[in-house]
Amino acid sequence: MLASSEALSSKPDEKGYLNDYLDGVFPGGRKQLKEGGWFYRMFAKGNGKELSTKVYAVHSSSILAYNFFHWISSEHPFHFSDGRTYDKVYFEVRMKTLKTSNMPANMDVMLVSDDCRSILCFESKFTEFNQTGDASFSPTYLDKANYYNNYFRDDFINFIGHFENVPHMYNDGIKQVVCHLLAISNLEQSNFAMADFLSMNDYIEPEVAQIMLQKPLNISFANLLFFNNQPAIESKSAINYAALLDKFRATAAFSMYFKNLLLQPIFVNTYDNILSIMQNQMPDGLYDYLTLRYPTLHRPLDNCDRLYSL
Repeated sequence: MLASSEALSSKPDEKGYLNDYLDGVFPGGRKQLKEGGWFYRMFAKGNGKELSTKVYAVHSSSILAYNFFHWISSEHPFHFSDGRTYDKVYFEVRMKTLKTSNMPANMDVMLVSDDCRSILCFESKFTEFNQTGDASFSPTYLDKANYYNNYFRDDFINFIGHFENVPHMYNDGIKQVVCHLLAISNLEQSNFAMADFLSMNDYIEPEVAQIMLQKPLNISFANLLFFNNQPAIESKSAINYAALLDKFRATAAFSMYFKNLLLQPIFVNTYDNILSIMQNQMPDGLYDYLTLRYPTLHRPLDNCDRLYSL
């Protein structure tokens, strides 16, 4: 069960699509996602053409992320478990992986701290990690000339050159993680990459952009998973994907500095965990809406603790 009809403004069709993408959005967040709204521009510029297709689905991971994070602002900051306060949120953020690529990585959610020195990136997963299939990298990722000034360039090229699909696993998730981490490490090390990033995401406020151009930044990344099907099935899918991520973390030839900075702290997190942190911080009515809109939140999950121990 992906959604309660009580929380939706219209009934989805037999394929799980709504008449209007706003029908699946928290009422208090609809104005900012309408055309002309603050967040509309972010979604409209994203590579995934989210507002034309994907967000109409009841199982949209983009709308899931929006419903959870849209309220964060200087008036309603988010105090996260890392001890930092985040008061800026951006969606469908584009980050360059290669200098020559016109297809940057899309980050579902990017939170920026009140001092603009810390960035928290989330890749939202609703139903995707239950899928299986092969993935591949473009040959352009093997050419050193295509890279920014990145200390880990050879490590990325080595991993990509020896990338092997694991049978019956969500291999595309690993490809996506590699692209995200490449893009994040570019931002940390290359002023050119940061300039390209700010140019592509020109809705980032000038005063925020100015501080981002200064080094160093503290950037963290996590896959944010949501559990939505039968407990036994989804538990297996989640654990399998977390194990696949852990295999990537263990076998990639990245330096310990890179692993500790980006992978270890919050490499995998869950929406129910985020909700437990947010519960007493979010605007009135949002907690009730989320638990009604996504009725499997808080449901016990077999072996869920393994997600945090990997």
